[in-house]
Amino acid sequence: AVDLGHDGLVVPVVHHADLGGDVDGMWDPDAPESIWLDRTLNQAARRSVLTHELVHRERGDAACCTPWHERHQERLVDDAAARRLIPLPKLVDALLWSIDPVEVAEILWVDGATLRARLANLTGAEHGAIEERLWAAEGRMP
Repeated sequence: AVDLGHDGLVVPVVHHADLGGDVDGMWDPDAPESIWLDRTLNQAARRSVLTHELVHRERGDAACCTPWHERHQERLVDDAAARRLIPLPKLVDALLWSIDPVEVAEILWVDGATLRARLANLTGAEHGAIEERLWAAEGRMP
């Protein structure tokens, strides 16, 4: 890890490796100074997976005792990472440009999983704000 000397901010070292299988990234609480990313990830996926692993690190997550707890922890981290990478105004702007999920993810510079997590966890107020902006834009179209 690198200590930047600013209010105790310690930045982890990111390693690129062949993680194989379904593993895109990992953070190990026994080696908290490092985050590993699969070397095959494209730039949007690296950004998304790195943010996901940083959220695990910030939360101090450890291995879970049951598969249910692990899925729950992953859903919470997915949501937190997606919210960090996709603020509502940027999501609305992207949706004004396209409704194709692949294109929206590209516009937002995230992977598909991160976009799906953001959309799946919209609050009622966020749904309302999106609908309002989209309807307003529709009214302005010829």
